[in-house]
Amino acid sequence: MRTRLELRGYQRRAVGFMKKRRYGALFIDMGLGKTIIALTAILDMLVSGEIDSVLLVAPIRVIQAVWRQEAREWEHTRKLKFSLVHGKPAERMAALRAPAHIHMINPEGLKWMAGVLGRKPWPWTMLLVDESTEFTDQRAVRFRALRKGLRHFKRRYVMTGTPTPRSMLQVWPQMYLADFGASLGQQFTDFRANHFYKTGYMGKKFEPKDGSEEVIAGAMSPRVVRLAAEDWIEVPKLVTVPIWVDLPPQARELYNRMEEEMFLQFENFALDGDEEAVAETAASLSIKCRQIANGAIFTTNIETGARSWRPVHDAKLDALREIVAETYGAPILVPYQFRHDIPRLLAAFPKFKEFDKKHIETLVEQWNRGKIPGLVLHPANSKYGLNLQKGGHMLAWFGATFSRLFYDQTIGRLRRSGQSKKVYNYIILARDTVDEVVLEALEGHGARQQRISNLFKRYYDQRTKRSNHV
Repeated sequence: MRTRLELRGYQRRAVGFMKKRRYGALFIDMGLGKTIIALTAILDMLVSGEIDSVLLVAPIRVIQAVWRQEAREWEHTRKLKFSLVHGKPAERMAALRAPAHIHMINPEGLKWMAGVLGRKPWPWTMLLVDESTEFTDQRAVRFRALRKGLRHFKRRYVMTGTPTPRSMLQVWPQMYLADFGASLGQQFTDFRANHFYKTGYMGKKFEPKDGSEEVIAGAMSPRVVRLAAEDWIEVPKLVTVPIWVDLPPQARELYNRMEEEMFLQFENFALDGDEEAVAETAASLSIKCRQIANGAIFTTNIETGARSWRPVHDAKLDALREIVAETYGAPILVPYQFRHDIPRLLAAFPKFKEFDKKHIETLVEQWNRGKIPGLVLHPANSKYGLNLQKGGHMLAWFGATFSRLFYDQTIGRLRRSGQSKKVYNYIILARDTVDEVVLEALEGHGARQQRISNLFKRYYDQRTKRSNHV
């Protein structure tokens, strides 16, 4: 069991930040121990009487498999009492009423809880939102439900390693939960109008005005801790290798027809000014193009409406076979994009296993013991709480994802503290298809995210240097 003396210097400073600041954001990379940072601060504030209870909001896998387990590994936090508010209504109600230092609930449960509490004062003195990128849309039900109770908390904090997975616009809802608009304003529309301009098709996209990212980061900086993994721990090197394949003739013909249909409908709807039809059609046809690029397509029976799928080509499967052969059968993580990818992958690689939420602990244990040659999973299921670094050091993306958050978090399952080897990140892509657009967007999101991360880090470093000097 680890002791408080084993906390690292940067962790102790982050604990001090939480104790000093009533409202704040901890933008801390995976592997730097943000959970024990928060647990230590909670313990200290409970002992001092600053707080008497905590509401912890986090994805279900995180509250089931991370917080209580982490608390038990440290001598000074092992006696903290938790209550998991989850399950059937009666079970949730019993857990809500159970005495505990920390009540834990997932974002999907907030609407129910807000309804139960009604106009009564919420009974906790501190709010902690872990993986706050679950709250990047101020219009979402979960955000509105949590917003109702914000005024009842004496202290509020949000935590994530990736605060801006798609846009700097996404920091407003997260910071609002922490400081009620003190940093970035009370209204999202005002924040957007002040710092962004409309662009893209029909003006539906927003880009930051010149210098706005610096202004936003500066406004947030007094309430932000930014810790980058490469500054504090030895991070394994990441080697990313795009693997390009060519579509076979029949698949190319089908793809070209689908792409042509997409652009024709795009133009027709644009002439009619039907924005909703444009968005819906573009999204639908773009997904179909991506499906064909991956090797199969969903179909719908006109008479019955039943949905099924049919294979189109095996080019990406062949590329994956080559990767497996060239790496001598080393365990490999295979993130897929569509449901029809699963049966095709498992048929081509019978010894591979599909990631199953119901058997997480067993699968993780088997993977980390080297008993699974290939683990097929969707990036959305690997966002939080999976430590897979002991079982392998290779990924092969069966088609790229548009989501930078999913991308970084999936790689982070292997590339983290405890990984002893370089992490090889293969991305299987179809040449001259929408895959090229996805990869370009992914790289663009990564560059922007790194730029914003550096801004937060610079302000935090400046502030801590001044503090240490004083």
